[in-house]
Parts: sequence; structure tokens; C-alpha cells
Amino acid sequence: MDSSEKMNSIDPYMDPVLYKAAEEGNIDPFENYQTCLNQLLTPDENTILHVYLGNQSREPESTDFVDIILEMCPPLLFQANKKAEIPLHLAARYGHSNVVRVLIDRAKALPTDPKSGVLEYPLYLSTISHFPSQNFLTKNTMTEYTSDPANSPSSPPPPRQPPRPNPSHPALAVSNINTFIKVTLDIEKGQYITWSKLFKIHARAYQVLDHINPPSVVEMKQDTSLQDTDPGLWSRVDAIVLQWIYGTIFEDLLNTILECDSTVALAWNRLRDIFSDNKNSRALYLEQEFSKVQMEHFADASSYYQHLKSLSDQLSNVGSPVTNERFIYTFTKIYVGSVIAIMFCFLMIS
Repeated sequence: MDSSEKMNSIDPYMDPVLYKAAEEGNIDPFENYQTCLNQLLTPDENTILHVYLGNQSREPESTDFVDIILEMCPPLLFQANKKAEIPLHLAARYGHSNVVRVLIDRAKALPTDPKSGVLEYPLYLSTISHFPSQNFLTKNTMTEYTSDPANSPSSPPPPRQPPRPNPSHPALAVSNINTFIKVTLDIEKGQYITWSKLFKIHARAYQVLDHINPPSVVEMKQDTSLQDTDPGLWSRVDAIVLQWIYGTIFEDLLNTILECDSTVALAWNRLRDIFSDNKNSRALYLEQEFSKVQMEHFADASSYYQHLKSLSDQLSNVGSPVTNERFIYTFTKIYVGSVIAIMFCFLMIS
């Protein structure tokens, strides 16, 4: 049975054994499929070269697998998957510079049309920037003129297009989020309200509040958002704000909310739910701590006051604020009749 007959007898998608061989760069299983290598595809229409290049955790030491496969089936050099990516796209994306050189050299070595000087196969030269814009290689460079009189050396070259400006957003300028948000969220300390207020202030200052609180359907119809005008930049900014969240919470919370393909809105709502569920039990615990604290456990009145103030702030963060009257009574109850203690308390509160 020749290779074309074998291809007709297998599933329309790449056999798992062949997929594993492509993933590992094992050439042997493909020897019997030389005439139909371009028909071995995954459901996303990835060829064996796509599979190989997409599964190399580091730059391959040798380009033998790529060279041999292209010797067997040259059309694979330009065969694209469903995302319009050819092997050169993947080699550039994953930093396989030696493979990039092999693919470009093979493209340049292809025969050209004697009249136009254009390669027989299209090559996506914008691979390095990861945007599939179809272009064609000439024998030497893309700017080489052909024999067309309009493009003769005596004709002035067409004006060069100005480079596209890099996308800009205020959030891209933040290098260290902990410089701005000095509270690290801890499930044991009940700081959620303080942390969330600081985070929202920072988000408003850097124009990313819509990532935390996405606009309603009505608001989206009325206003054009960055998500509509530049979805790529919006997605990048969302990832940056997600890093801000991860960088200002303790590891136990991070492990709880960390998910694949998460967004700022999902992570934010997950944290809110965690602290909402924990709020009642946390408030009960803090109430007990506030009620039983005693001056004799502290070196001086100032330390005693600071501890009460800390408990009071934590109670406010879980929705159970301590009134000024109760705070003053708790602080002064062991100093009955002491004018000094009462004056100290009023000074500290004010």
C-alpha cells in the first residue's frame, strides 16, 4: 500500500502516533507518508511542522527535522493553519532563530518567475510581528524593482509608509504596583475594604476602572470603549491589571483565585466573594478580641490604643464599625476618673 492509499485509510485528522512523533521531532514514522505529508493535519489544520515548532520548550539544537520534512514535502513551507499561520510564524513567535533562518533561506532558494521576479510561493513576511499580512518575496529583497518600466531604476521609489506607532496606555507605565498600593491583602487580617479602595483609586488614576467594573450593555452602546477600538491593547492592559491584583495579595489567596484565561473582572469578583463569605465569622472573632483586650498586656497607653485602633479598623473593614463612644469607653474603662486618659483618647481620635 503506497502513502496515498494509507492517507485515504486513516482518519481525516493526524494520527496520535504521528502527532507524538512530530512533537518529538522523530522523522522515522513519516517515511511512509512522503507524498501526502501536507494532508496530515490536526483539527486546527496544524501541519507536522506547526506541531513540532509549537511544542519545543527551547530553541532546537538541530534543524534536521525541519530540513528533512521540507525535503520530503516542500509545500509545507507555506502551508497555513486555521489562524493563517505558516511555520515561519511559529518559529519566530517561540524564538527559534535557527529554524527561522532555515525557513527564510529555503524561501529565497525557490525558483522565481523570470518576468516578475516573484517567488512561486507566497510568504508572510510580517511573521516577526505575528500579523498575517500576505506578501511576496523577490529573489533578493522586497524592494527590488522588476523589469516593468514603471518600476525601473530611473523611476523614483514610492514613498515609504510611516511606521505604525506603538499602542500607548497609562497602565503600561506602571513598573511596580506595590509602590502605589502598600497594603498586601491577607485573608486573616480583614483588609479587603481598605485594599479594594486603594486599588480602585489607582485603577481610576490609570484609566482601567472599566476592567474591574465592566460597563453595562446600555453604557457600551452609548460609548465606544478600548475593547471595541483596539481589542489587542485592551487584552494586554487587562493582563497587566490582573498582574497588579496578583502582586498585592498573599500567596494563599493567589492560589485560590488563580485560573487559566482569567480576567480582571473574574479575579476581582472571586476575591469579593471570598471576603463576603468570610465576613460574618471574621466580624465575630474581631468583636471577641476587641471586648477582651486588656491594658495590662501592653507596655504603655499608646501601645494599648494602637492595638484597639487596629481591631476597630478591621471591624470597619468587615462591616461592623466600632462607634466613637464604645471605643472611648473601652479605652478608658480601667482609668475610671482619669482625666489624662480621656484627654489622650480624644487627642488620638482627633
